[in-house]
Amino acid sequence: MSAAVIVGCSEYDDPEIADLDFAYEDAARAAVMLQTVAGVNPANIRTLRDQSDQTLLPTRTNLLRVMTSLGRELPQPPDMLYFFFSGHGFHSPEKDSDYFCSTTPTPHCSKKARSASK
Repeated sequence: MSAAVIVGCSEYDDPEIADLDFAYEDAARAAVMLQTVAGVNPANIRTLRDQSDQTLLPTRTNLLRVMTSLGRELPQPPDMLYFFFSGHGFHSPEKDSDYFCSTTPTPHCSKKARSASK
C-alpha cells in the first residue's frame, strides 16, 4: 500500500516572498500522476494547496496535521510514502538544512526572503 502527501504553495502571506504561477497546478498534476502511474489509491492521497478550504491550505500547521492524521487513518504503515512539494524553499548553509516555505510566514523563510531581496 502506498500513500502520498502533496503540497502546492503558490500564494504567500509574506509580501517579501513572491507568489508563484503554477504550484497550485503542479500539485493537481502530481496527484493524478501518482494515481495513474504509481497506482496510489486516491483515498490515501492528502493534498494541501491554495484556493482550498482553510483546513487544506498549505500552511505549516495544516501540513503537520495532515501528516499526523494520515498515519492514524491508514490501516497499516504504507510501504511507500510519496511527498511532493511545489513552492519556495531554501538551503541554510549555516545550519546545513533545507526548508520548505509554507503560505504563512515562518522565521526561516521570511529571513531568507528578506536577505535574497536586498
